[in-house]
Amino acid sequence: MYCLSCGHRIKNNFSKFCNECGDELSRQRISEKKTIKKAVIYSTTIEEDLSRVSHIFAVWVTSFIVASIFFFIYLNYIHNLILPVAAFVGVLFVWMILLFVLQDLADRIGAPSLKFVFIPQIFPIAGTFFSYFYLVNKATGK
Repeated sequence: MYCLSCGHRIKNNFSKFCNECGDELSRQRISEKKTIKKAVIYSTTIEEDLSRVSHIFAVWVTSFIVASIFFFIYLNYIHNLILPVAAFVGVLFVWMILLFVLQDLADRIGAPSLKFVFIPQIFPIAGTFFSYFYLVNKATGK
């Protein structure tokens, strides 16, 4: 625990006054909560973020392929539209999750995050691929 006034390190956590300047330490709990919050925000590493983005990207591509197969089955065999519509709704949900994770990665590596939200919404498939590959290459330093 540190004193807010002088920055001196307090060894006894139950002290009421600073040993160095004599200031009251009742405000110290506020400072501890802020430092804990900062530690929680940055508790993951870039590698963990890249792994999470890669897994969600793989799920998005796979769900897109499955939805296309269901649409092919609808066109040729069964004329029930519920199956391909449900699959494409699933693709949209996974796509939104992927956009959120890409935005978090963009914030983490210092890239302009709005660019990677608007490009996939204007060009959905190509923009998402572009955003994913650009952010992964920038995060890995290639």
